Amino acid sequence: MKKVLILLLLLVSIVGFGQDNIVKISLPGISYGDYSLSYERVLTQRNTINASVGFMAPKYGFFHPDSSFTLGGGIRFNKFKTGFHASVDYRFYVGKKEAPVGLYVAPYLRYFKYSLLLNDDIKQDLFNVNTSFSSIGAGFQLGYQWLIKDKVSIDFEFIGLGAEYLTTKLVYSLNTPRSGFDYDSIIDEMRDVFTGWTFFEKRLKTTSSTDNTTAKISTPFPGFKFGLTVGYAF
Repeated sequence: MKKVLILLLLLVSIVGFGQDNIVKISLPGISYGDYSLSYERVLTQRNTINASVGFMAPKYGFFHPDSSFTLGGGIRFNKFKTGFHASVDYRFYVGKKEAPVGLYVAPYLRYFKYSLLLNDDIKQDLFNVNTSFSSIGAGFQLGYQWLIKDKVSIDFEFIGLGAEYLTTKLVYSLNTPRSGFDYDSIIDEMRDVFTGWTFFEKRLKTTSSTDNTTAKISTPFPGFKFGLTVGYAF
């Protein structure tokens, strides 16, 4: 959280102060442990640039998994580990009012990376499955921003569509390590997780070492974006 605040303060100091700045926080995200800050800067009467950074810590949210549950195929959720995301969009305000108020359309770029811990039972052995998802993508979004008393902003990003390049990585290692275990022996069982998902099966790559077996999938994927923030204009 400290790093996010420092980054935001540096950004504000670079562009300067005035009446054309808004600092915003995502309220829905806080409920499930996604802490996100945004900064919007007015550039012209019709254009602004909006940048967001955030991290995820679900155990501090109001709604979070607090126990193991089965995801299917013998795989169980254990815990969420870390998460980070960042995005930037260039907004074109198209309504009658000047930026940063009213309806806008915005091309965007974004990046995210999340990691979690799963467990899987294979041949009477329990495995830790360190899983990560990372993506870089671009698209367009529509939104509407209100400014109450020229100070309080409500920014509703109600639809965003784009394309992502998603990489999923699963690293299998014994919950109780033992010397000489042959990690190649569990590759077929790892692949069984994706049985019936032909699109992913074709892109699945596996590698093994003396300590683990890794399954990796990299693929294009449709992207969706939406959000709701509340902020302060200055």
